[in-house]
Amino acid sequence: MINEKQVVNKVLEEGVSQGSIGMSLDLDSAQVLMQMLSKNLYSDPIGSTVRECASNALDSHRRAGVTDAIVVSLKINAENNYEFTVEDFGTGLDADDVENIISKYGKSTKRESATEIGMMGLGFKSPLAYCSTFYFTCRKDGIERKYMMYEGEDVNTIDLLSETPTDERNGVKVIVPVKYNDRHTFLEKIKNQLAYFESVYFDVNVQHAIVTNEFQIHRGEHFQLSEMNTDPYMHICLDNVYYPMDFAKLGIHNISIPIGLRFGLSDGLFPTPNREQLIYSSKAKETILNKLKLVADYMVEKYNENSIDCKDVHEIFNYYAGSNRNITIGKTIIDASKLSIYSDIQFKKPEYSTYKLTDFANLYKVKDYIFYEYKVGMEYSRGQFRQATGYYNTTLNYVQAKETGKIWTYDETLAGNKKSYIKSLLPPNDYNAIKFLRKSKKFHLRNKDKQHAYDNFIALLQLHKYPRNTWRDRIKEFQSIVKELTKDFKDVDSTSIPQAWLDARKKKRVTTANGGNRRVKLQGEINCRLTSELQRYVHGKNSKLVPTVLKVEHLASSPLLNVYGKQSDELVFDVLYGAATKQKMKFYVLSEREHKVAQTLDIHNFISIEKFMEGKNKPFKRLVTAYLINELITKYADTFAKTTLLETISKKLRKDLEDLKVYHKANYEGYCDEQVYKAMVEVAFDKNLFDETIFTEYKAIKELLDTFPFIETTLEVLPTYSINEGNQHYLDILIYQFKYHKIRIDYTNYKLTLNEDISLGKPTTEETIEELTQNA
Repeated sequence: MINEKQVVNKVLEEGVSQGSIGMSLDLDSAQVLMQMLSKNLYSDPIGSTVRECASNALDSHRRAGVTDAIVVSLKINAENNYEFTVEDFGTGLDADDVENIISKYGKSTKRESATEIGMMGLGFKSPLAYCSTFYFTCRKDGIERKYMMYEGEDVNTIDLLSETPTDERNGVKVIVPVKYNDRHTFLEKIKNQLAYFESVYFDVNVQHAIVTNEFQIHRGEHFQLSEMNTDPYMHICLDNVYYPMDFAKLGIHNISIPIGLRFGLSDGLFPTPNREQLIYSSKAKETILNKLKLVADYMVEKYNENSIDCKDVHEIFNYYAGSNRNITIGKTIIDASKLSIYSDIQFKKPEYSTYKLTDFANLYKVKDYIFYEYKVGMEYSRGQFRQATGYYNTTLNYVQAKETGKIWTYDETLAGNKKSYIKSLLPPNDYNAIKFLRKSKKFHLRNKDKQHAYDNFIALLQLHKYPRNTWRDRIKEFQSIVKELTKDFKDVDSTSIPQAWLDARKKKRVTTANGGNRRVKLQGEINCRLTSELQRYVHGKNSKLVPTVLKVEHLASSPLLNVYGKQSDELVFDVLYGAATKQKMKFYVLSEREHKVAQTLDIHNFISIEKFMEGKNKPFKRLVTAYLINELITKYADTFAKTTLLETISKKLRKDLEDLKVYHKANYEGYCDEQVYKAMVEVAFDKNLFDETIFTEYKAIKELLDTFPFIETTLEVLPTYSINEGNQHYLDILIYQFKYHKIRIDYTNYKLTLNEDISLGKPTTEETIEELTQNA
């Protein structure tokens, strides 16, 4: 490698030079210098040993014009020890070469060569950085000599061990003993340092971990990629010698792409003396960054060459789903997006000839609102249908819509034979919910519902960015996109029930009846399904429906309120079931035929769900009253939790609070849907339908706590179950506040005031205390 002289840009002088002294090496310090240039020169002794030995071997082949591969070996030798060897078949070395070149530090024959890698005269000694002794065998002109290089007492030394005639080709073999614990490090360094070397045969076996000779190196004009490379980041290849890239010195972020930028020996890049790093001069940095731009341009153009027109909306959305812009080189996937900031070329965006106006980049951002018009009514999983509840379960997002066979649509009621037939088509053990949805809303041009920002075309399609005369066509394109995305949805209503299935179902029923297992319906009975407690947790459900038979003659004597409804009321019953568990109520789901029969009955405790929701029944009144009490307890949590503290202030107040708590516990159930409670409360206030046995106390306590918030505020700072001397003053303050606001409290709290208040001019008696209490 030609060692170019560095140019002195500017010499600063001050005054006139009176003389010059040439600098030189102190030969008396030769031992120290040799130690520095061998043992202490390398920060990575193993990696440098691998690189330098292989580089010397390749240089020898180039000089001799040999095209055969050098042999790099790492395996157990005859003495059962690991050793690393590099053998070449180049010019070889004779005794004069060893004495006059190999033994000299800084002596090199490569400084005027533009094709050889070395130039420092240090690489052959690199194994001394790892071990104190290594061997090399030299063959030249029919003589083979074996040498040992080692650290001597005064200087590093080379001993001739043997000299014999040979018929083998010229060449050199370097043998480095490997410590057992370093065997895997040598293996990894061979992969790392020699990943791009040409004409290398690997004979590497470390406990069955081998380096295959079948790996490929993909070389381009400005970069190369080796399947053996272990560095996941971009690096530099100077004449195929691996160098890590110092991103900090280049002033750029790390680039996690496993390719090497290609440079030749004449491109102006130079390694440090230990050849572990490159010298990052201003010229070198400019050269590297220019090469980086060329590679970035290539990668972006390569991606654009492979880009094709999309055949559906899913392909376009896949493009915008991530920032990766992948291309394949050999077996390696390269993300070209990591290089795009270094290129002026833009990535080609996907095209879909069907849609010319749609901004798919924006549409992908709001993809989960594309199906705003649809609402999931039912879900099917693990062999069971259930009503969909809550925002998450009732809305459909893009990922769910992509699942083939998982989405069904319906407009009519999903019940009876149709529901049973659809169930027979679905997998019985699939835990992933299959969604049944119907169109329940419409997109508007402008925002109608403040809670849904994307319920309108202007926001969803960002129409304000485009001329108004294009809005209609953009909306039509969007509607076509929705049709495309929903075309694979299965339609319940258009699914016909085969007659063979109906016949088989009917035959099964007849067989069951004839077998004596099916009960024959008697006059005065209603077949129905009763809401009952779940035996195991089911997401979104409070109850299950159990087939049962109602005997009409026994209904009137039942102590319960029996509420019936149709299949469409199943969700309402499930929601109310949690609250009804604390009331004397039962809910029944009837078929259309049985529902008509129930409507003809005039039984005081057998009413429809519509009649129940009118509120003129005790369970309804108790439920709404308990709900209002629950809101009050939630708002004034400390007051209700610390009623014991009010015992010494007002026994009546404490009793009223305790009564409300008892009523709340007996009648309120938190599993009932909040919206159902609110709807019932609205009806109750409109028609004054409350439980009057407690509602008067509720209103009085609510008015007291709402009017005088100091009660809750003061009780917040007090412990719940005990009063000690340190907290008594808070109760005194509370008593004072009650008296100041003229709130009736126990007369015993007026004794202190009466004894101190001489303005009354009356003795302290039971009569005066009663008078004061009444005046308060």
